[in-house]
Amino acid sequence: MQPEGEVTNAEFCEAIRMLSQVVTNKVGQQRGARQKMTHTSRIWEFLRMNPPSFTGWSTTKDPESFVEELKKVFEVIHVADTERVELAAYQLKRVARTWFDQWKEGRAEDAPPASWACFEEAFLGRFFPWELKEAKVREFLTLKQDSLSVHEYKLKLTQL
Repeated sequence: MQPEGEVTNAEFCEAIRMLSQVVTNKVGQQRGARQKMTHTSRIWEFLRMNPPSFTGWSTTKDPESFVEELKKVFEVIHVADTERVELAAYQLKRVARTWFDQWKEGRAEDAPPASWACFEEAFLGRFFPWELKEAKVREFLTLKQDSLSVHEYKLKLTQL
């Protein structure tokens, strides 16, 4: 028989188990709050870089420039591949956003999160007009050195 007020081994073990569960839950809550804060701060950091937006309305807006500018921002703030797609989507407006929502919904349910390469290919496939592609090819094919310096010629060639 155990004296009154003393704790049995079983009661002590149960108290430790309950305390351990409380601590585990608290750590999990703190980790979740940190992840949420990190995600929020990542969005603010992205927006502070003043990334371009893209509507899909204008035929004069170059979708390649949009993608390249976003890549520069992502490199500076060290954004992970799949997070790039979500941040880019935030900068899509009007027609472009409607396209993105449909593209995302059209992906298989069991598909992994879209990679940046997958998004870029689909985006340029949709918004990079055939006429602009043909114009760039023609410009490249008719490129002549003329009075350009070697450095200027190299820059022009790289641009195309």
